Amino acid sequence: MRCHLTSVIYSFVLAILLFLIGIHLKKQFFSPAKLYAIITVLEELSDITKYNISIETVQCYSLHYNYSYVLISPQTHLYLYFHCAAIPDSMFRRHCLVAAYMNKHSYLDYALIIDADTLLINPTLKLEQFFPIQNESILMYDRIFNAEVAMGSMFIKNNEYALKFLLDFAHFFHLLPNSFYGNDNGAVHAFLILRYLARNSSRERDVCLNIWKHSRNWQDVKVFIACARHLINKLYNSTNSIDNGLLTILPKTSTLRWIRDGWLTGEKWCGSEFLLHGYKESDNTFSKTPLLSFNKPYCVSHSFATTWHYNTSLKTPCYVIQHQINNWIVQADNAFQVDIKKAHGS
Repeated sequence: MRCHLTSVIYSFVLAILLFLIGIHLKKQFFSPAKLYAIITVLEELSDITKYNISIETVQCYSLHYNYSYVLISPQTHLYLYFHCAAIPDSMFRRHCLVAAYMNKHSYLDYALIIDADTLLINPTLKLEQFFPIQNESILMYDRIFNAEVAMGSMFIKNNEYALKFLLDFAHFFHLLPNSFYGNDNGAVHAFLILRYLARNSSRERDVCLNIWKHSRNWQDVKVFIACARHLINKLYNSTNSIDNGLLTILPKTSTLRWIRDGWLTGEKWCGSEFLLHGYKESDNTFSKTPLLSFNKPYCVSHSFATTWHYNTSLKTPCYVIQHQINNWIVQADNAFQVDIKKAHGS
């Protein structure tokens, strides 16, 4: 009788353990995959011919990994343009268009936003390796060669916080000063310091905004950006995260950066890089491109990686590329310090 009872208890405990292990394995291996989109805005669909190879690399990559590739234009998404009709400037309207698209497609979890002239150079890297890092709703990055927060590419989570950020920034167009404001690249710095800097920073903030309001050229905008970034860095530099980590701006030295401007290294690249910005077939950048040719039929085959036919004469060891990037960072930091002094009249 005792042996039988022991056997029953053992079987019961074993059944519970197996059940718990099964639950864990189900969560570990069978939880629904997060859905990513890669989104590009084109003001005219006919402009696609200017960026054929760049766009094809991203389309192929998206197809292979089952990401949604979205090319927004008036010809393909006219209803979004009606939604954003109050914003006449295309550089600001594009952020409204992305927000409207993501709101309409609520099943998407995340999106990578890129310009049309972005070449995908390394198809073995996946979006999940870059975003999310922690609990960010928005992931932005510093441009390498100056003090700007880049606006041409960012990761967003499809939630209220990120979409409101994009919409509010798009409508910030209506608050622009009557000056040389520097497109969305310059305006985002005013938007950030107005949105996230506490009232006790209002005097310093007003110094920066006054420079922006009287700006006459890109040099003035550059000084304003340095002024604004100096304020942001003072408050958030230890973590690079704003608003309890909901917005993160990756620094120039971050290994989590997903993109850089290709011209910084004379179009040379290395195997660990993911996206290179600035490849437009209607200018001279494709006279020295990392890709010689591209075979679309292989996008869904086991030979996926062979779709990219590289210009191996431009492939360079990563330590050489990093050395060149570091030189740009030093130059940018030196210019940043000079511009901060100009901003404060010294």
